[in-house]
Amino acid sequence: MKLKSLYIDYFMSFGPGNEIPLADRGLVLINGINEISDSASSNGAGKTNLQEALLWAFFGETTKGVPVNNVVNNIHGKDCLVRVILEDGEIIYYIERYRKHSEHGDDLLFYRITPDGKESLAGVDKAETQKRIEQFLGCGFTLFCNSSYFSQVNVKPFSTYTDKQIKEVFIDALDMNRFTGKALEKIRLDLKTLREELATIQGRRLRLNEEIEEAEKRKTEYQLKHTGFADEQKKELTKLDEQINTTLRQIGSLKSRTTEIDTINTAIAEHEKTVAKLPENLDIQRKLKATVDRFRDSFNLIQHKAADAKRQADTKNKEMVQASSRIGTNCTECGKPIIEEDLAGVITGIRSQIDAVSADLAKYTDLTVKAKPVLEKYQTEETAINSEIAACQKAEKMIAELKISLSRIEASKREIFVLETNLKALEAAKLKKAEEKSPWEDYIEKEQTTIDEAQVKVKTLDEVVAGKQEEIKYVEYWEVGFGYSGIPSFLLDTVTPFLNEQANHHSTTVTGGEIEIDFSTVTKTKKGELKDKFQINISHKSGAKGYKGTSGGERKRADVCIAQSIQDLVRSFGRNTLSYCSYDEPFENLDGEGVGNVVNMLQEIAKTIGTVLVVTHNDELKALFDNTITVIKGKDGYSRIVA
Repeated sequence: MKLKSLYIDYFMSFGPGNEIPLADRGLVLINGINEISDSASSNGAGKTNLQEALLWAFFGETTKGVPVNNVVNNIHGKDCLVRVILEDGEIIYYIERYRKHSEHGDDLLFYRITPDGKESLAGVDKAETQKRIEQFLGCGFTLFCNSSYFSQVNVKPFSTYTDKQIKEVFIDALDMNRFTGKALEKIRLDLKTLREELATIQGRRLRLNEEIEEAEKRKTEYQLKHTGFADEQKKELTKLDEQINTTLRQIGSLKSRTTEIDTINTAIAEHEKTVAKLPENLDIQRKLKATVDRFRDSFNLIQHKAADAKRQADTKNKEMVQASSRIGTNCTECGKPIIEEDLAGVITGIRSQIDAVSADLAKYTDLTVKAKPVLEKYQTEETAINSEIAACQKAEKMIAELKISLSRIEASKREIFVLETNLKALEAAKLKKAEEKSPWEDYIEKEQTTIDEAQVKVKTLDEVVAGKQEEIKYVEYWEVGFGYSGIPSFLLDTVTPFLNEQANHHSTTVTGGEIEIDFSTVTKTKKGELKDKFQINISHKSGAKGYKGTSGGERKRADVCIAQSIQDLVRSFGRNTLSYCSYDEPFENLDGEGVGNVVNMLQEIAKTIGTVLVVTHNDELKALFDNTITVIKGKDGYSRIVA
């Protein structure tokens, strides 16, 4: 299948309207010119981006790992499109991938043009469409990078892949998944179903064992209950006897209380006699209180007047002392000394007032002395009548308490009836309990039946489990068979001679046979045991053995030979092989002889497949190429293609 052309709009450094025919171009050098910077030479022109555009159109990825929105040209910022046209006889296939496009958004289109018209090959969504594109190409991103695009700058060298990574690439290259993949998918589905069925059966078996265990526990409990039934029955009878005796005692106690009724009534009658005196005593208390209150008020008034007379007498005596103390002092008005005759009138007046007040004090004191015994007599009578009233009130309280006792005795008669009824029920329960037989034998027999039936089912399930396990072992065998270490490994063994032949054929051209390349599907462990492990061994006839021991140039030449042998494998055994491959900087670290040898190999390949693109920054190598494609980065910042 031919890669007819590539069209680019606003992809990474490219501007609009870049189209390049790619069918039967032979060995082509992708040349670069950077008009923005004289010092940059061809660097930054966009040569590598030309190859990345094809990868992005096919897979939506780049070897640089550019984020999905960053593939859009940052100057224009939208309308990114890469279109690839492929030709297979009369049928033309189109793959168009858009990003931030004004009309198509982020669409992915896949269609073909036949003599009958245009037919869409897209799926229901972008993921399904991508899957169909990879099925159409016969490879995924990793295989394409190792069979149609060589770059040691952005693509990991195939010689450094792990066993698993190598096998994944070759399984994809040989299209083993058409057989082993679908078979493995079915095997794994069958294995999943069998394991789920086994888990279900084991779950049922586990539940049956749990049922047996629970039945055994219940059976043991019933046997213990059956064994201890007589003791339990004896305990119950003893308990009933105790309840009966307690009830009899309660009935006897209640009946003894009914004999107290006459005594209580007699006491009530006596207390009622006392209570009958209460109205009379309350009247006496009221009248006595009125008399006492009046007398006490008069007594308090006399005491108050006596106290007032005493205060006045004390005041006049102080005035007498003050008046006498002025004799011999100078008058504050005239300044003359005061003599006794000057104060005779004042002292006589004060002495007259003292005599009058003293007479009142004597009178009130005499009245107080006479009234105090009368007041004490009234207080004694008041205390006595209060005691009488308190006795009447206490009698009222006693009557209420005695009446409550009578009510309780009446209630106890009803309680006696209830207790006698309970007594009959207890005696009947005792009789019934004494006649009971153990009920646990039937339960024990029932649980044993459950255990026997469950054990039969467990035995049947064990046979089914054994059968399922045998089926699983068989299917697991084929899971391994269709896995990496099974049929795919066997098929890889069959293509290993082809890989070795092609790799060393190219090594003869590139290195003059100095570097030997050996694809091997087994390796020897430190213990000397053989292990299924795919690896690539590289050795220099006159130098170091192993990939890491060789120089940079030797590694480069070995990687070119390995990459080309994988391309040969894909073209020989793959599904839809493209008449195209590209190399990014295949001459780095190579001397002049090495460069010439690689160019010779690429010319040979170009004759076989039709188109080989080569990117290099070394302007001295232009003379080795007859055909060139120039990528120019203009002063406007856009890259464009000049075919």
